[in-house]
Amino acid sequence: TLREHRSLMEGFRVRSVAATALGADRAPIGGAVNLRGRDFKVEDRVLVGSTPADTRFLSDEHIRFVVPNVRSEVRHTVELRRGDELERIGTLFVEPASPLSVVPAAIELGAGQRQALVISIEQAAPSRGLPISVETDIPNSITMPEVRIPEGARTVSVTVEGTARGSGELFISAPGYPEISVPVTIR
Repeated sequence: TLREHRSLMEGFRVRSVAATALGADRAPIGGAVNLRGRDFKVEDRVLVGSTPADTRFLSDEHIRFVVPNVRSEVRHTVELRRGDELERIGTLFVEPASPLSVVPAAIELGAGQRQALVISIEQAAPSRGLPISVETDIPNSITMPEVRIPEGARTVSVTVEGTARGSGELFISAPGYPEISVPVTIR
């Protein structure tokens, strides 16, 4: 907020600074970072390197944002968007996201059999959840639903069903996470 005061003798401007402290100077993609200050509003948004971050209003003195999928191993400028104004907060060194974890590490099923596949991440999923991309090189041999780790959760369990003989892999990834592969055999 920019305010201007004038008198006959002199004029000056006072800029209202909302954010005062970035809760960390480094964080991984998908990590939550606190921001302390004053006069925060529900509509305030954080930008990391000009990329909008998932921002959650906690109080008029505290908001939290999730580091978006930006280039890692780089220091990015963090800004607070208040309406049409941008306020520079500081910088944040963005680390690569921790890899996804998948259990079991390999799947072996007969046609018509089912098995649970558990996918997990180290930090809680952001608001609206974390979409998980699952692709395969044997699409006629397995079926499984779309996958999303729910907001605030760290794991999701999905059922993989064998439909026809085949051998290949599942390729599992998420925004900001490196891809992992899981060998699959349907007998």
